[in-house]
Amino acid sequence: MGRPFTVIGLSMFASLFFIGIFGITSGFALLALCAVTLVMMLCIKKLRRMRVIVTALAAVVFASLLYIGAFYLYYQPATAYFGKDVNISGTLSDYPDYKYDKYYTEIKVQTVNGKSVKPFLVRISFSEDVEAEPCDTLRLKTTLYEAGSNSKFTKLNNMSKGIYATAFSTAEPKVIKNQSAFKGFSYYLAVYRKAIVNSLMCLLPKNSAALAAAVLIGEKSYIPADALENINTVGISHIICVSGLHLSVLGFALMKLFDKLHTARKVKYIFCAVFIFAFMALCGFTSSVVRAGIMFLIFIIAELILAEPDSLNSLGIATVLILLNPFAAGNIGFIFSFTATFSIITAGSKACAALKEKWSVNSRKRFVRFAFSLLEIIIISICVNAFCMPFSILIFKKISFISIIANVFILPLASALLISCGLTAVLGMLPLGIFGVAVYPLAFVGASLCSYILHLTKVLSAVPFSNLYTGTLPFFILGAVSLLVIAGCVLLMKNTKRLISVCAVSAVLFFITSVFLSFQQNQNTLTVRIHSLKNSVCITAALGNDFVLVDAGNHAYTCQKVKESLFHSSSNNIDYFLISSSARNKSGRSETILRSFEVENVVLPPGIDTDLYQQSAQPATVTAKQYTSFTTKNGMRIFYYNVKFCAVYLYYNGTGVLYVNTPEAELSVLPEHMRTFDYLICGGKINKSFSNVSANAIIEISGEASSRKDTGTQNVYATDSLNDIIINISKQSSTIGRESAWQQ
Repeated sequence: MGRPFTVIGLSMFASLFFIGIFGITSGFALLALCAVTLVMMLCIKKLRRMRVIVTALAAVVFASLLYIGAFYLYYQPATAYFGKDVNISGTLSDYPDYKYDKYYTEIKVQTVNGKSVKPFLVRISFSEDVEAEPCDTLRLKTTLYEAGSNSKFTKLNNMSKGIYATAFSTAEPKVIKNQSAFKGFSYYLAVYRKAIVNSLMCLLPKNSAALAAAVLIGEKSYIPADALENINTVGISHIICVSGLHLSVLGFALMKLFDKLHTARKVKYIFCAVFIFAFMALCGFTSSVVRAGIMFLIFIIAELILAEPDSLNSLGIATVLILLNPFAAGNIGFIFSFTATFSIITAGSKACAALKEKWSVNSRKRFVRFAFSLLEIIIISICVNAFCMPFSILIFKKISFISIIANVFILPLASALLISCGLTAVLGMLPLGIFGVAVYPLAFVGASLCSYILHLTKVLSAVPFSNLYTGTLPFFILGAVSLLVIAGCVLLMKNTKRLISVCAVSAVLFFITSVFLSFQQNQNTLTVRIHSLKNSVCITAALGNDFVLVDAGNHAYTCQKVKESLFHSSSNNIDYFLISSSARNKSGRSETILRSFEVENVVLPPGIDTDLYQQSAQPATVTAKQYTSFTTKNGMRIFYYNVKFCAVYLYYNGTGVLYVNTPEAELSVLPEHMRTFDYLICGGKINKSFSNVSANAIIEISGEASSRKDTGTQNVYATDSLNDIIINISKQSSTIGRESAWQQ
């Protein structure tokens, strides 16, 4: 068996991912099954010779034991505090991030209610900035909730980072400053990361500096919400997730510099190894950068001892070391980093090498070699997309088709982007009198490249069908089919001609089928999204190409939420914009919406200056009504009532959704046909008038921490700005669920 670590790493990853998805009970079942099978194979001589299977079974047994042990030793004790009011004390792990109109940070909890506990991380949101530094101690009273309880993959992602609980605090915590002479490595790393961001912010335009910080050290909190969504939509989030691309560019650039300086071979590799480890620490030892760093360090060791490095075995070693934290198999960055690297090693590099040898690229002119370099990017992008597609469907419920084009326009600039931004950040922290001549040209190059990427992603994200959003059974069937196609491609790897033909035909058929199913899904399902934006709300309803917007919140994130919903529904414009109150209240972003999107009809409550809105909404039709109703092209019925309060009633296939904009609303005031509904959305906590109604679910826009409670007669959802609640109404049934924002 030539690659034992490859077998061990793959087996551990597959088994730990399986246990993470299906729970701790499946871990015991998998452990028992594989342990019994392993013992039987070891007892039978003929079966004992099957070393690959024996090794894989041993790896699964080891991984199962690791997961079970970590679950009961570290995670299970923390669950005792979920849903309880507690006094906690812990150290701040980093500077607070500002997003979603709140300040977020993680603290490493050391005591709960005055008693020492096994340390675990709690992600806390504060309404005001906390004047504290990393390694300072915070003490506060709060309620702990299970981190990621609304989404399986959010929970797994949080567990991989050691974040077991979330909390919200309205009161200012007690801060105890760390007075130690040496505050710990985590403190100095956090300070240095902040210094890099500040250096970039001083030398580059704000948005370019934010992107540069993300590209260099994975600091994504400064990127505007719309720019981040464009990057994710286009499918180039690997640019801002530090991994093999970044380390290979920086590492090999450093090696070339030492070669130019004629440095001794051992000195060069030792210095590069130190740089790689320091860079991993600077990026916070995230799973993706650790995977890439370990593989690079193995390459350096192989070069030092004059051995031939094996990429697959290196990937296996890196995977085994990372999965000593068994929860890391659920880390979103590691999942895609591992899968992408595996696809490049097994399929992408072999396909490129076969084509290069067949076309004798090395003997051709420079232009031909450049053209082949672009072809290599396309081939590798196709391989990565194919291998990652099942995870993309399973986790994000979407497929990106525009990423291949985006990679062609962006990846050739990766080296220049990383080196220029890296040097700008480092030189910017030094006295400009010495390095001013060099830093400004570098800053100009870095800013130009960042601006180019931001503009390109904005343009490409607007391309129709750049993404297909999934989530129904047909798309999971497509995911299974894509796995079969991958297996077929691997089997045909030695026959390049047949491989290219099969891949091309499969890609075309897959795309056509996906577009058809996406069209059918959107055409026959009404999707209502409740975007909670602090204490205000923005509701979108999409059916086919019909798109209705109710209110616009009073939050800078509103436009991005509307844009996301338009992408989900493949709509190009807003058919109806229903406003429940004045522009300076709960629909404070209405004028921004009218300027940013194409709106056909605007409905206002009485007493608002329609001429003012008509100027902003040209050429939309603007009307002010106390009561009106209409039917969209695809059969969604909408009733708009605005007398003592505002109510909007959406009706489709026998299912009704009622939105009332204030907790003071009275059910008896509404018209008779609006009093019966399946879902209620209330701009605040429901009052007695609605407390006894029969409904599948009630959503309260209260601005409190995300939770779900069952009153016995209804499911009541309270929302916060991290969770969109989605109601899907099809011809057969209706469902409600959450769509949590990923925090990578």
